[in-house]
Amino acid sequence: MNLEGGKYCAFYVRVSTDAQDERMQHSAAEPILRQVPPDRLLTFVDHGVSAAKVPMAKRQELQRMLALIRGGQIGTLICYERDRLARDAYEYVEIAKLLISRKVEVVFTAASARTFDGNILVEGISDIAAAYEAQAIQRRVSDAVKEYPAQLFGYKRIRGDDGFVRYYRDSKRADGIAELFDDISSVRGFDEFMLKFESHRRILHRTEAQMLKVLQTPFYAGHVQRFGTYHALPHVEPITSLQTFKAVQVSISNLAQWTGRALDNAIEGIMQPICGLCGSPMAQKSSISYEPRYECRRGGHRVNVIDISLLNAVVMEQISKRITNLDVEAFHQTCSEFIRRHVRRLESERARVIKEYEDKSLAFARRFEPGVNNRVAELALQEIESLEEQSSSLSDKIRQLQAGYSLDVRGLIDLVQHTLVTRMQDKGAVRSLASLLFSRVIVFPERIDFLAYYGKFLRNGGESHEATA
Repeated sequence: MNLEGGKYCAFYVRVSTDAQDERMQHSAAEPILRQVPPDRLLTFVDHGVSAAKVPMAKRQELQRMLALIRGGQIGTLICYERDRLARDAYEYVEIAKLLISRKVEVVFTAASARTFDGNILVEGISDIAAAYEAQAIQRRVSDAVKEYPAQLFGYKRIRGDDGFVRYYRDSKRADGIAELFDDISSVRGFDEFMLKFESHRRILHRTEAQMLKVLQTPFYAGHVQRFGTYHALPHVEPITSLQTFKAVQVSISNLAQWTGRALDNAIEGIMQPICGLCGSPMAQKSSISYEPRYECRRGGHRVNVIDISLLNAVVMEQISKRITNLDVEAFHQTCSEFIRRHVRRLESERARVIKEYEDKSLAFARRFEPGVNNRVAELALQEIESLEEQSSSLSDKIRQLQAGYSLDVRGLIDLVQHTLVTRMQDKGAVRSLASLLFSRVIVFPERIDFLAYYGKFLRNGGESHEATA
């Protein structure tokens, strides 16, 4: 525990929603926190702050902690896992650089957490790899949240005296929702569907997308769907019956036949595009009458529209091109240059430690007679031994980095390319990969521009790439 020089120990906790519990993170850290004097412990909690929705600069407690770290007031940081600190690899590398530069001891308390290495290259690469696993975990958590939503139109969420959450019909809306399900379950054609759908939409004051989401959510029947099977939720008061809900799904399925196209309200863009005419983020728009799309909603720019399915196809094509177009030589050169710079820094640090070791050893020999055994001599000897250990540790790190000069970059890239290609059907992995490859996707009426990271690792050079839709 690094508390020397009046430094503090920081304990950081973050949960993404108000409904989530912080206790797991506190429990995992408790054995370590017991070792910290109460007056040297600072706790920072971002409760109900989603890293995916709230920019790092607006996570107040995180920023307060980082400010103290920059000021040299924090010696140790305790946190459950890396994903509590940062949303993605780019945010994490920024934080890791600060922690390393200020020599902050970092302790992650999750059972599966990897020890903080103190090497920005290792930390960065490991965090990128961990991001894919985080996506899978996020999807599993999302499935669990379907059983206990923080709020849902038509329901009141109430926590009982026994501590359990239950969902009761909201009398102001439940009857209208029940009538919606009853009417849609019996429609026989597109015109009838649209007539009843629009009538209920105006009564319930919902958008098309919100209405379709209601109709496709089994929670309203007091059930959740797992692996194609419906399971009853005993803590939910149903608004409609499961039989009626299933009949509605048949009507929605028929809607695809009536309109001549698939109705997939769940379609999502891989990346949110930017309007090339005004620079604003484009909004997703869904309707029964046309394909889900992105459009610019600023005045005069509504002409700039692109179907989400088309944009997704172009993004996938650009991802595939970059995966197969990596420049091995540029990658090897960049890695080698980074290793050389890091080795030079470590060698300089080792030379300083060796010089200090030699000076203190000489001073010790001049000051103390052989066989002298007192507290002052013992402390001086411990300091010399510590310097010797530092020198040995630095030498080990230098040897490990120098081994990277012989890195089989071609084999590594082949492995990366194979892994990425095999995961192209995983929507979560594709979104993560797109966010790593592209800083922005810019849509014009006649073309799509991609601003890419890592442009120097592509054989055609350049960071701006154009695709025609």
